[in-house]
Amino acid sequence: MKALLIYQKGLRCLTQMVCSVRVITDYHHLRQSVLICVICGTLFCGCERRELTYYQESEITVTADWSSADLAEEKDYGSTLVIYPQDGSTPRVVLMGERDRTIVRLPEGRYDLVLFNRSFDDFSAIDFRGHDRLETLEAYARKVETRVGTRVITSAPEKLSSAVVRGFEVTEGMLGNYAPAASRGAFRAAVSCPDGACRLLLAPVPLTCKVQVELHLKGIDNLRSATCTLDGVLCLSSLPTAVRTRSSAPRSSAWAVL
Repeated sequence: MKALLIYQKGLRCLTQMVCSVRVITDYHHLRQSVLICVICGTLFCGCERRELTYYQESEITVTADWSSADLAEEKDYGSTLVIYPQDGSTPRVVLMGERDRTIVRLPEGRYDLVLFNRSFDDFSAIDFRGHDRLETLEAYARKVETRVGTRVITSAPEKLSSAVVRGFEVTEGMLGNYAPAASRGAFRAAVSCPDGACRLLLAPVPLTCKVQVELHLKGIDNLRSATCTLDGVLCLSSLPTAVRTRSSAPRSSAWAVL
């Protein structure tokens, strides 16, 4: 009986020791878990995550010098800028309410640009065709009739002036030049627009001209009316050349009632 009591007492003591060991073990595990959580929380909170920003366009300032365009009377008129990507994609038409300056954004690539006064639809005696490509863009006299085998311009076209820039390039380093310098980083801020690469200057020149004719006629006291015909007048102009086409353009006559 005494031996049984000693055995039971020893068993209770062993059970308490095992429980104590488990508590101590669980406590150590708890401390380790808490410590790991604290370290991870500190790392995540201490590091500021910034989203990477990729800029796909460059901001280009386009300025026009109209001093040689013979359009002083149209200083309050707008103008049109057509941008042709050299990869053959769809051209972009920019209507400039202020004809002297505009800002456009372009992705990386090479471009041809043409600038002219007014817009495609703002002339009464001039029309345009071949809009899809710079090489085919033409302005022509809208009011032309055929009389006795001769093409005759029946209404004098308005003044038209144009300028062309070919091969303007937007490079990777120019992208995002409109963004704050801090968001671009030190390298991109330094090389975004070297030597004014993000600026364009176009100087339109006249594509039409005014012909003044002085006639000296005798013996016309009873003359009621007369018609004046000027042969060899061009009825179209190629805008990409920025000069009047002289070789391949069809010619016609212009007339006026005196």
